[in-house]
Amino acid sequence: QQHQHQHLQQMQQHEQDAQHDMALYHRAAVRLQAAWRGFQARSSNPICATVRRELRTARMEAHISLLLRDMHSIQSICQQQFAVVAAQNSTIRRLSQQVATLQGILDQQQLARENNAARLLQARWKGYRARKKYQRQLKDRLLDQMTPAERLKAAVLNGDQAALATLCLSLKEQVEQLDRALAGMVQSGAWAQSQHRKPARAGPAAVTLAAAATPLLLSPS
Repeated sequence: QQHQHQHLQQMQQHEQDAQHDMALYHRAAVRLQAAWRGFQARSSNPICATVRRELRTARMEAHISLLLRDMHSIQSICQQQFAVVAAQNSTIRRLSQQVATLQGILDQQQLARENNAARLLQARWKGYRARKKYQRQLKDRLLDQMTPAERLKAAVLNGDQAALATLCLSLKEQVEQLDRALAGMVQSGAWAQSQHRKPARAGPAAVTLAAAATPLLLSPS
């Protein structure tokens, strides 16, 4: 009995499924027939054809209008972008011209500074050469006006080693001459006699040696 009951339930379930499928098939067939009949009616009826054309035309015009609006909007955006780019290019050109002008001014200022520095250096060099030349001329004139002894003294004071050596040799010779003169005077007895007499004028030989040695001696100053 249980087996029969289960078999009965299965059969009922199959029948319900078959009825459901038949209902679906029926609705699908109805829709297909309605679509086919509508297509035939629209194709054969001139009024429907006219309405269809009008609808298509209206949709096409609406689509074209939408495309035109989009095109005008894109065109206005492109024009604005072109205007911005043109303004930027104009600004860049103006700035480039200003930079070139400033660069030219800076180059001129640099050139002017270099010229001024060159003229200043030339003026200082010419002044230095003129001063040196004047000093040489003045020195030559002073040397021309000086005696040989004064020249030798000036050379020694200026640190001339050769002049100092010459002066030392001259002084050495003068000292030797004075030593020889004194030795001669002692041998002749003139020195012993002059000790018991009044101070008298020096002899001609002593005066001549002193006169010869005096110009070459350096003063303490």
